[in-house]
Amino acid sequence: MTNSMKRKLAAGELVLCMNLRLARTVDITMVAKAGGYDALYVDMEHSPYSIETTSTICAAALGIGITPLVRVPSHDAHWSSRVLDGGAQGVIVPHVDNRAEAEAVIRNCRFPPLGRRSVMGLGPALGYQAAPLGELNDRLNADTALIVMLETAEGIRHNVALQGELIGLGARFVIAGTDVNYVLAGARQDTAALRAIPLG
Repeated sequence: MTNSMKRKLAAGELVLCMNLRLARTVDITMVAKAGGYDALYVDMEHSPYSIETTSTICAAALGIGITPLVRVPSHDAHWSSRVLDGGAQGVIVPHVDNRAEAEAVIRNCRFPPLGRRSVMGLGPALGYQAAPLGELNDRLNADTALIVMLETAEGIRHNVALQGELIGLGARFVIAGTDVNYVLAGARQDTAALRAIPLG
């Protein structure tokens, strides 16, 4: 299954992504699709998602054409490989502070010769469709999005040349909101309206 988010980004289109911290069922993928989102990411860093729940949500997202991403809880290759094997089409790795850490992310998430990710065979990201192993690995290497989060002073040096490159590339990926905020906003609106009704 082609990564529609990467295709849109390559075409210079805007990609809107919903952050998941609350939802635990596949219905959220349909809600995200109905809400106009292109992608969603399961936040395993800041929420108690299990691998099983994460993979179920990712597989459901694949089935309806939304790109599933996962923010893993650490740099450990174990997390990245498991969520990718479970159907994620991209990994968001937090707290990447330098080039060496970013290169390790690439090695952990790419199949040889680009990295050292272990070959798993057929899975949800391929729609369980058989093909020669080399072809499958090349396809998954091309389709897998890798996003590193620069969150410290070391990771974000105010380098004018780097900023110019980023501006030249054009920012097109926007995390537009989180399920927690949407639920809270709706709840606050309704409770405020109900409390404004005069008591008889």
